[in-house]
Amino acid sequence: MRAILIDDEIHAIENLTILLNDFCEGVEIIATTSSALEGIKLIKQKKPDIVFLDVSMPYGTGFDVLDAVGTINFKVVFITAYEQYAIQAIRRNAFDYIMKPIQIKELRDCVAKLHNELKVSENPHMRISLHSNEYIDFIEVSDIIYCKSDNVYCDIYTHTKGKLTYTKKLKDLEAELPNNSFIRCHNSHIVNKNFVFRYSKIDGGALVLTNDSIIPVSRSKKDDVMQWLES
Repeated sequence: MRAILIDDEIHAIENLTILLNDFCEGVEIIATTSSALEGIKLIKQKKPDIVFLDVSMPYGTGFDVLDAVGTINFKVVFITAYEQYAIQAIRRNAFDYIMKPIQIKELRDCVAKLHNELKVSENPHMRISLHSNEYIDFIEVSDIIYCKSDNVYCDIYTHTKGKLTYTKKLKDLEAELPNNSFIRCHNSHIVNKNFVFRYSKIDGGALVLTNDSIIPVSRSKKDDVMQWLES
């Protein structure tokens, strides 16, 4: 995963570089800069997978950098000491928003999510193995419409094979599915974004899928689901 670091404070770049190198596997830092203008050039030239971007900088904010770049075909993680930019970052579809001083666990969790998301774009035919009482099936994640928990069992509804039941907990399945395409919208449901047709505001919120299934959205997950749908 190729990364560019942009921050007007040299020591902040040095600190993030150390944290990424020491605690986050699979991140290749291809460039760093303390200049917003230089950051724009580097992004256009080197075409990174991820940009760790400070928000508040002289002669241009992190948001100005994104505006100048134009097409955003990389993931953006804002790193800042100012909480007031969080809403704006969300509206700009930032992948993540990390506060300074950077906490190692928060950074590692962010990088793990990045790997999870990028591996599907690199491998559109990604498969997972699922165990039933008699078989081990290998299912392409792109074929999964949604998953429903039934205690220790999990019902998986697929586009080509219909309903399949496996001995797998929903939380374990959630960890294997890419979070750019799948979200746990309810305690007992995981949904594939590619099969979402409509968001219904009725009865607290629900997702209407292309196979006419109606999946509830829990109140605590509503904001996350809406952000996920619009990203």
